[in-house]
Amino acid sequence: DLAALERELAAASAEIGRAEAARYPSLSLTGNIGPLRSQGDGTTVTATTWSIGPTLTVPLFDGGRRVANVEAAKNNYAAAEIAYRERARVAIREVEEALVRLSSADEREQFAVAAVQGYREAFDGAQARYKAGLGSLVELEDARRTAVAADTALSLLQRDRVSAWVSLYRAVGGGWSNAGLAASPAGSAGGTR
Repeated sequence: DLAALERELAAASAEIGRAEAARYPSLSLTGNIGPLRSQGDGTTVTATTWSIGPTLTVPLFDGGRRVANVEAAKNNYAAAEIAYRERARVAIREVEEALVRLSSADEREQFAVAAVQGYREAFDGAQARYKAGLGSLVELEDARRTAVAADTALSLLQRDRVSAWVSLYRAVGGGWSNAGLAASPAGSAGGTR
């Protein structure tokens, strides 16, 4: 997104230059070279002809069209710049949000790992009490259910962390390819970075 908008901004900038250049006189040099063959009364004349000459184009009276073209190009550039800046802000916000999600997931995962270990130890204790005849089956199954719930919560947090990494990767341009940009009209408009 951002790279395409950057190309559009560069194309709009180049269009200002083209519109400005159209306001001023232009000088060009043209020429022709070609063979000449003339036949008549049994004689043939072969020669090479050439011509060269300058061409001066001076914009005189256009009713303000060229000035209006420059203003339109400047307005297009301003619109492209606004779109670029807005997308840059969105990209920065996406990166920040992904970093916050990643940090939060990492922090919550540390607590979830500790909880899983604690609930597993509680389950092991309930199982030992049950085998010794000191605990009930209800207590054992309750401890098992709690340990499984903690494992599930940890798995969900790990999924959230991976999702945050993917969001961060995409927000910083991961998976982006220049191939699609080259085919776009803005990509072929010229300009440099």
